[in-house]
Amino acid sequence: MKNYLKAPFCVYIKMARTNSHLIDSKGRLFGKINVIDALVFLFIILVVVAGLRFAFFGPEPQMTMVKLELKNQPDYIYDNLHVGDILLLNDNNNSMIVDIAVTSKKGSERDLLILADLDAEVDDVKIFFGNQELKVGKTIKLATPFVEFVPTIVSFGNDLGEITTDNKIVTVLFENVKPWIADSLIVGAKQEVQGDVVASLLSKDITPAKMVVQSEAGDVFLRDHPLNKDVRATVEISSQNMNNYNYFQGSEVFVGGSLTFYFDGLTVSGHVINLE
Repeated sequence: MKNYLKAPFCVYIKMARTNSHLIDSKGRLFGKINVIDALVFLFIILVVVAGLRFAFFGPEPQMTMVKLELKNQPDYIYDNLHVGDILLLNDNNNSMIVDIAVTSKKGSERDLLILADLDAEVDDVKIFFGNQELKVGKTIKLATPFVEFVPTIVSFGNDLGEITTDNKIVTVLFENVKPWIADSLIVGAKQEVQGDVVASLLSKDITPAKMVVQSEAGDVFLRDHPLNKDVRATVEISSQNMNNYNYFQGSEVFVGGSLTFYFDGLTVSGHVINLE
């Protein structure tokens, strides 16, 4: 029995003796370095590494959702702001407009709420988009490929709030389109924004587009276009309701109004001829 226990016991004694030399009686590491000094040295190394990382790599990138407000915007600003527009910052193309809502309309001017996902940078406790610090109540300068605008930051969050969303059925007339566009509008096609379906093509009816011709005698006639088509489409849309107005992707929804759709890579614009 003693022979079986001897070897393990000797190993244990040897390990104990070896470990005893890790820190000696004077508190020195390996008999050479004071433990306190070693910890201080390690801390200094960590600080230096963190400083080098900041110097060479800059602030930490972080996608940040912000709610922006634009007051008294004229038609040319409103018409050039679209959900999905890229917000330009040097060569950075990750930032974009996620949602748009009209909170009020006074004549040709509108108040807008915009939800934007910004590829920001975190520096200590501050957040920057480019060289602009992001703070509630602060204005920032933004630009899309189409327009520049200067909104005020209202809050940080993932939705516009205060807005109800429901589905509506609209009948839209796409007039005088090329035959290949009419054929490419496939029933069941969808428009998605940030992974959410915002429009679905439920049905379509294709008829020849109309054109005006004039006879040699000066008489005017309405005839079928030899190529182009009119497409009457039924579309289910996810609309937003704000102050008793309905909006689809930033455009007001009403009979006679114009809506633009992006169906599976195909862009088409038409007029609303019926709203349910």
